[in-house]
Amino acid sequence: MKHDILVGYYRYQDTAMGEAMTVKDYFAKVIVDRDGYRILGAHIIGPEASILIQEIVTLMYTGARSAIPIFRGMHIHPPCPK
Repeated sequence: MKHDILVGYYRYQDTAMGEAMTVKDYFAKVIVDRDGYRILGAHIIGPEASILIQEIVTLMYTGARSAIPIFRGMHIHPPCPK
């Protein structure tokens, strides 16, 4: 069976905030339907994951469940843990 999905994966350490936090081995992954970018699932492993996942959870409760607002939006990074 062929699944028509897209998987986005990005490591914390490859972002400016991740570099500033000097973190490794953390990531964010989102799985969407290729047709319409409907969010099917997501994983965020790392510091401030609960803050980051909230954007995805909020969109999953909309009628379209589309990831497009995330793609088009401007996002600040989470604060550095102390």
